[in-house]
Amino acid sequence: MPDTCRRCDFFLDRGLASASSPPSKKSDVNTGICWRHVPQIKPGSSVDGRAIFPTIHADHWCGEFQNRALLESPC
Repeated sequence: MPDTCRRCDFFLDRGLASASSPPSKKSDVNTGICWRHVPQIKPGSSVDGRAIFPTIHADHWCGEFQNRALLESPC
C-alpha cells in the first residue's frame, strides 16, 4: 500500500475532526489537515490572520511520512 497522507500519523481526517464540529467542516472524506509542522498564518485567507494547519488531499504524499500503523503497533 502506498505511503499516502491517509496512512500518515500526521494526517487528521476532516470527517473525524470533532463530534461538535458543524456539518460544513465534515464535508470531504478525501481531505484532511496535516499536523507535521506548526500552523501557518495565511494572509488574505478567510480566517483573518489566525494560524491554520494546511488542508491536504488524503491520496497525496510528502517526504516526511510517518506510518500510523507502525506507531500504533504494540512492542
